[in-house]
Amino acid sequence: MTLEKREKLYKPALALLAVVMLLVSSGMQGKLNEVRLEKQLSRRDPLENAPPALAFTTVALGGFRGIISNILWMRATKLQMEDKYFELIQLADWITKLQPTYVDVWKFQAWNMAYNVSIKFPSEDARWHWVKSGVEILRDEAIQINPHRPGLYEELSRYFLHKIGGNSDDAHMYFKVQWGGEWHHFLGEGRPPDYDALINPTTDEEKERARRLREVYKMDPEIMKEVDEKYGPLEWRLPETHAIYWATAGIKEARYDNVINLRRHIFQSMLMAVRRGRMIENKAARTLKFGPNIHIIAKANQAYEDMMAAEPEAKFALEQGHRTFLMRAVRDLYLHNQKEEALEWFKYGKQYYADWLPGGDQDIEAFIVEYITEDLGANSQDDFKSLIISYLIQAFYYLAIGDEDQFLGFQGVAKKIWQKYYETNYQFDIERLEEKLKLPPFEELRKEAILYMFTPEAGYHPQVLEQLEFKMPGVKEIVEERKALEAARQANDEVNQVGPQPSANPAPGATNNKNGDN
Repeated sequence: MTLEKREKLYKPALALLAVVMLLVSSGMQGKLNEVRLEKQLSRRDPLENAPPALAFTTVALGGFRGIISNILWMRATKLQMEDKYFELIQLADWITKLQPTYVDVWKFQAWNMAYNVSIKFPSEDARWHWVKSGVEILRDEAIQINPHRPGLYEELSRYFLHKIGGNSDDAHMYFKVQWGGEWHHFLGEGRPPDYDALINPTTDEEKERARRLREVYKMDPEIMKEVDEKYGPLEWRLPETHAIYWATAGIKEARYDNVINLRRHIFQSMLMAVRRGRMIENKAARTLKFGPNIHIIAKANQAYEDMMAAEPEAKFALEQGHRTFLMRAVRDLYLHNQKEEALEWFKYGKQYYADWLPGGDQDIEAFIVEYITEDLGANSQDDFKSLIISYLIQAFYYLAIGDEDQFLGFQGVAKKIWQKYYETNYQFDIERLEEKLKLPPFEELRKEAILYMFTPEAGYHPQVLEQLEFKMPGVKEIVEERKALEAARQANDEVNQVGPQPSANPAPGATNNKNGDN
C-alpha cells in the first residue's frame, strides 16, 4: 500500500475509532452515573426541580462555575473580615446560583442573615425579618434542591432551637411571639392539629390548610403526626417542636452521612419542651405564659437514655444532665399537684443515682423543699419570705385562670417552704429567739401576696383580678380592708402635715377663754 493510500485511510480510521470509543463511553456512562449517585459523588438529581434561573446558570456556565465561585468566595471572605455583611448577601446569592449543591454556601448565606445582619438592627421587627429570612432560605430553597443533605436540616433545626427558641438574642421573646402567633393563626382552633385531615383533606378549608402546610412551610403532615406520636403531645406554636420536626426529617432523608447531631437536636429540644413546652393562655385577659409540659416527661427521659446508649463516651456528662432533669421533673409534677406520679419519678431517681441529693434518705416533701430553696439560693429570712410570696402569687394566678392543680401545688409548696424555715431556724425554743428573725404567719403572707397582685406594679390584667375575687372568697374583703387602712393613713398624714389651724382674729376686747373670764 502506497503512502498516499495509507494517508487517505488514516483519517477515516481515526474517525471510526473515535466513534467506537464514544459509543463505548456512552454505554458506560449510565453505570458511572449510577455509581456516582449511589456514593453521593453527584448531585444531579436534586436539580431536576430547580428554578429556571438556577437551571440555566448551572448548564450555561458548565465547568467555569467552579472558577467563578472561587473568585466570589475570596471576595466574600474579604467582606466578612471587614464586617460588610449586607454586601455579602448578594454575593452569597450568586454563589448559591453557581454552586447549588454546595451545602456550606447555603449555610453561610442563612447564618449571615439570621445572626450577623439581624443584630445590626435595634428594632425587634427588623431583627425578626432577617432571622425568618435565614430560616426560609434553608427551608424553601436549600433543602428543596438538596433534600438528602442532613447538614441543612441540622442547621435549620438549630435556628429553631437556638436562635428562636433560645435566649441568646435580646429580642428572643419577640421571635417566639411572632412564630407562635403565625402558627396560632395557621392552626386555628385545631390544637393539637387534626393530622388525618392534613394528610387526607376533604373540605375546602382542610385542603387549603394542607396546601399551605406543604407549599408555604414545606412540611409533611405524616412526619408531623409521627413526631407527635413519638415525642408528644407537642405544642406546634413553639419553636422547639419545629426543631424536632426538621431534625427528624433530616434523619429520614440522610443516606450515608452521620446523623448524630440531628439526634442531639431532638434530645435537646425535648428537654426544652419539658421545661417550657406548654402555652398557658388566659383568653379573658388575652395574656400568654410558658410552663412545663409534664405530659412528655417519660418520653424526654427515654430520649436521655437513648442518647446515653448511643454516645457511651459522653455518658458521664449526660448523666449529670439526666440527674438535673429528673429533679426538675419531680418538682414540676409536685407543683402541678400530680403527687403520685412525682413520687414514682422520685423513687426512680433515687434508684438511678446514689447521690440523689446531699442530706441522706429524704422523703419526697423534704426533697422538694430542699431542692427549691437550694436551687434559688434561699438562705436569709428575706430570701424565704420572697420565695414564699412568689410561689403564692403563682398559685393565685393559676387559680384565677382555672388551673386548680397548679394552684394547689404551688400553695402547698409555699406552705412547706414556710415550715422549713421554722424547722431550720427554730428547732430549739422558739420563744427565746429574737422577734425580728421570725417570719410572719403563713396567712399573713397569703394576704401580702394577694395585695401585691392588686397593685399597679404587679401588672395583672383587671379580668385576672376579677376572676381571682370570684374564685377565692375573702379576697375582696382583704383588698377593701387594705384600701380603707391606706385611706385612713393618708388622711392622718395630711392632718399632721398641715398642723392646727389658727383661730380668726378676735374682736377688740374679746378673749379666747371659753368661760369668758379675763
